[in-house]
Amino acid sequence: MVDTAVKAAQDNNLINNSTAKVIKKGKNVVKDCISSKIEEDFMEQVDGVEKMGKYINNWNSYLEQKDVVGMKREYGKIVKKLNNLMPLESTLKEARIIENIQTLIKNKGGTLDNITEEELKLAQTI
Repeated sequence: MVDTAVKAAQDNNLINNSTAKVIKKGKNVVKDCISSKIEEDFMEQVDGVEKMGKYINNWNSYLEQKDVVGMKREYGKIVKKLNNLMPLESTLKEARIIENIQTLIKNKGGTLDNITEEELKLAQTI
């Protein structure tokens, strides 16, 4: 999109070639930074989920051993990780709501016309 706009501006003599090159390079730098940040955030989420699984397993082991101190320690770690994983949880919840609504639409003939407001609200809360 940026490339198209820059080319159009260049073709209409609104910007010169060197300005166009600077804009395109700047666009690539921004794109690379965003891609890098997305990858970094994703890897942090994966790491967080893996650690959460470890903490849950540890907590269950302490439960079997009736070690309340160990359970409390692992619970603290779980709570801390939950705070970091909440954005993932809310995204998954929104995706499930969309899935429910799409299933409702499919089951009601593929149109919103056959769905009552009550059914739609119910699909959003399940």
